[in-house]
Amino acid sequence: MKKIWAICSGSDWADACVQHLILPDGMNIAQERQDHKKWLREEYQKTDFEYKSFVDFLILRGATVPKESILEEFWND
Repeated sequence: MKKIWAICSGSDWADACVQHLILPDGMNIAQERQDHKKWLREEYQKTDFEYKSFVDFLILRGATVPKESILEEFWND
């Protein structure tokens, strides 16, 4: 069974968010993060490429957003 990953972003509660993705088999999320940082340094900052968040980057590499039928969120507030 595939895992649903919670991609947590933001450095504090003011801009924190969580996005859920299903990663393809064999995708190493730690390596993908390093690749995204490299892309930001070597390509995005030196060209006119459109910004891609880490989640956008993962989706371009094969990650998918889970359907609502398999993901339910409960907010304890």
